[in-house]
Amino acid sequence: LGQLNDKQKLALFNKLQENLINKDIMIYLKDNDLENYLQIWGLGGEIYSTILDTNVDYLAVVNANVAGGKSDAFIKQDIILRSRIDERGAVTNDLTIKRDHRGADEEDWWYRATNKNYLQVLTSRDASLQSISGGVYKVAPVFSKIGYQADTELKAIEGTAMLLKNGVVEEFYQFGKKTFATWLDVPVGKQKQINLKYQRDNVIKVADGERYQFVFDKQSGVESDLEINIEAPSGYKWRENNSDTFTYKTSSVPGRLILDLTLTK
Repeated sequence: LGQLNDKQKLALFNKLQENLINKDIMIYLKDNDLENYLQIWGLGGEIYSTILDTNVDYLAVVNANVAGGKSDAFIKQDIILRSRIDERGAVTNDLTIKRDHRGADEEDWWYRATNKNYLQVLTSRDASLQSISGGVYKVAPVFSKIGYQADTELKAIEGTAMLLKNGVVEEFYQFGKKTFATWLDVPVGKQKQINLKYQRDNVIKVADGERYQFVFDKQSGVESDLEINIEAPSGYKWRENNSDTFTYKTSSVPGRLILDLTLTK
């Protein structure tokens, strides 16, 4: 890449864009110019920034298989979100994540292993957890005593962590987002789910013609069925479907889903 001129770099990027945009792919390039282009078009894998706009809500569901064999290959995941906006602009979210382990008929043991999943829910920075069910808290192994060095960025994230009163979920900040993290272990042939209810501390603007945006970042390589229901405040509808509830369903989630909505009387 260092041997390409600006025109050649742009031609290369345009080819990447043509073949990869809206696909479940992330790319990192050491060339700063091309890396900036990748981020502009959502191919860099960065978290969507919502810090400066209260009328934007955000969700990402991130799974990490820890000592669960290769069971992820047979996990069916469903993500269902019901978001309610009241007359004052307070946003309350009810999130359900279902995980179904369908590897019972596989010959190899690593497919039939219990899926041991560390699950993180990233949402708006001003979110406050109201309730959770279905999760299990585990203490992560500590390696510092056997010669490992702490990563400075991870250490900074861990420095914000606190175990909430219910004892099954940690809360911390990363990438400008509030994160709720817990464990959801699913034995082979079983289905388990986790339910979270959380509310944003800051109210959104409620008025005729006011714009509202919901953003979902998909975890690369993890397929899910996704259903999002967003209820408008009492007395309002969404202009985009002329209904008080906007519903989006898909079995093929794009790398980044952005729903642009407009309140109307």
